[in-house]
Amino acid sequence: MNIAKSAPSFVKIFFLRALTIFIAWKLLYCFILKPSHFPDEQLTKMIVVLTAKALSLFYNGVYFLGNNVFSDKGKAIGIGDACNGLEVMMLYCGFIFAMPTIKKNPLRKAFFIFSGILSICLINIVRCTALSWIHYSHPMYFPLYHKYVFNFIAYSIMISGWVLYCKDKRYVP
Repeated sequence: MNIAKSAPSFVKIFFLRALTIFIAWKLLYCFILKPSHFPDEQLTKMIVVLTAKALSLFYNGVYFLGNNVFSDKGKAIGIGDACNGLEVMMLYCGFIFAMPTIKKNPLRKAFFIFSGILSICLINIVRCTALSWIHYSHPMYFPLYHKYVFNFIAYSIMISGWVLYCKDKRYVP
């Protein structure tokens, strides 16, 4: 049995939209945004500054220099463009854009996109702050938390946002 032929039309539309959005995003990012460092530079700087502010609640002498955050205990964390959350935000938004829309409430999609981006930024600031604490307190666990634990938490929250968005059954393709 051919899966593509047996899939409901809204599923086909979703995958076509998702593929189109993914290709468009990658082309835009790789050929225009990444070479100009926009919005990576601004987003990374925002995460650095807000991580330093959050870290100052727990440590003395917190400051940032470039993309690095320091305290009186030394370097806390370096935040690169790959860790600024942009790809996660675009993945989240791409899914929401690809999903069928609810006829009676067109602002719902905008609400979920805005709240999702805000949540991802806040999660990333908490993540960077927690990674700084782990770096100071338990440095041997830093790679585990950086690569696996916090990614699992961030993606779980992102998927929860998708699930909430999909809860309403009044979709139209």
